[in-house]
Amino acid sequence: MKPAQQIDDRSAQRVVSVTLAGALFFAAALATLAGADAARSGNETRTRARDAVDRSLETEGRSPAVRDALRSLRTIVEQRPLNARARVDYAALILAVAADIEESSAAAFHARIAAKLSPVTVPVVRRSAIVLARCRDVDHAQAITRRMFGYDPDAAARLLSQLEPLLYDAELHDAIPDNASAWMAWCLQLRVDARTNEGLACLQQLHDRWPDHVPALDRLAAAAVRTRNWDDLAALFPPQDDREATFSATSFTLRARLRAARGDRAGAQRDLRRALDTQDVPALARALAGETLEQLGDIDGARREWNRLLYELPDSSAGARIDALRRLARMEASTGHSGVALRHWHSLLALAPDDREALQEVDRLHGG
Repeated sequence: MKPAQQIDDRSAQRVVSVTLAGALFFAAALATLAGADAARSGNETRTRARDAVDRSLETEGRSPAVRDALRSLRTIVEQRPLNARARVDYAALILAVAADIEESSAAAFHARIAAKLSPVTVPVVRRSAIVLARCRDVDHAQAITRRMFGYDPDAAARLLSQLEPLLYDAELHDAIPDNASAWMAWCLQLRVDARTNEGLACLQQLHDRWPDHVPALDRLAAAAVRTRNWDDLAALFPPQDDREATFSATSFTLRARLRAARGDRAGAQRDLRRALDTQDVPALARALAGETLEQLGDIDGARREWNRLLYELPDSSAGARIDALRRLARMEASTGHSGVALRHWHSLLALAPDDREALQEVDRLHGG
């Protein structure tokens, strides 16, 4: 490619990025457009797509910036037909300014091609799926989203969250492959979207269907520990459990927490040994071990695990560090180590200067 053409391509892309920012704001209103005929293919589809874009370019009411962006992108797509990013930009802009069904059909046509050209490029596939869903080409939107769960489940779940307002419930479920990992990603996305109850219900359904899927087991059990719902926790860990060979360190600490709450000291200690003897103990398992040892009255052991957790946590995990410091400070104060507790409260205030409990405890320990 000549340098002048590269400059033209970059200039066109910059025009598109500015234009799309405004035009796509209005694209949500197009979600109710009647479905484009997905069966069109070959030369007929190409001809209809080009005719629709020509009409779009000729629309007098369209702003010069939009028309220029459409022309620039069409030039790139014609000269470089394998440029998936330019093609999906083209599709999104056509849809954003679509005036009729033919124009939305053209957008869907280019979105399908872009997804075929870059089948595992997340930004291209994501935008293609959104364009297709808005054009009511649901079958293709579902298919490329379902494929994405195979190579990037988290990105696929984020995409599905964006598509959800455009899909019926059955259409949304059909976009998720029938395997535990894909459904796990969707359950966690519901939690990210602050839909906590739906996320828990999703995890429960996943666990009911795939009881050997340890990540779902751990998430459900951790939720039960947070609410001190020992009956629900006991239901997740039956007395004779043949899944132990697949347990994670977190699984063992969760079951240890249950056994400590139920008075099974020996069982809790066995589970803690199995958890802490593994390499790379996760932060949640370390925190649960500290909590369980404190429950068992092993203050030295609890102190060791909480301090080790603080050492292992990255500085970016401010919330987890605050929780660990709070637990340490409370434990040291309850066992008469006021000076140590005071140091922990000061460390907590360095992370959260307005923490009410820490301020009150520092004032009390200073004799305030």
